[in-house]
Amino acid sequence: MRRELPVACATLLVLLTATGCGETHAPGGPTSVSVRRTDGTSPAPSQGGRVVLAGADARLGDDDFVLNSAAVAGDTLTISASYAGGCRTHEFTLVIAASFTESSPVGLPAVLRHDANGDTCEAFPTASYVFDLALVRARYRAVYGPGAGRVALQLDGVPDGGLVYEFTA
Repeated sequence: MRRELPVACATLLVLLTATGCGETHAPGGPTSVSVRRTDGTSPAPSQGGRVVLAGADARLGDDDFVLNSAAVAGDTLTISASYAGGCRTHEFTLVIAASFTESSPVGLPAVLRHDANGDTCEAFPTASYVFDLALVRARYRAVYGPGAGRVALQLDGVPDGGLVYEFTA
């Protein structure tokens, strides 16, 4: 009986450690970002993300994540991201540069920032985040004038030309 108790305790400890916050997802996934989701899995329902101009005084976060996919449709950018956690709300912010790069179409450097809000759980969830691109359109019009436009979002981790935002007058 004495020998069985330590084995049972060790087994229980291993099981509790492996379950994290109730999920046991492994941190696998693609090594490069696709512009469309092709693996057939469905991420959690979309959550809103913030869009800010570089240099804005905002808490942005610098926690790790895996960018699974990114796509522009209409006036929104939708990303799918996986990250360690699962017990707290995670926030993603799209930080856009103050100036454009001259190309055809014009480019706009951007980076995603992730704030896990101190989440230490060990699950590896995947979630979708949707970003309203109104600030990108407003920055374009402030620089190039009113009317329709095309902007290539140069998002870290996405192949060049993969994200083009087009809008009308």
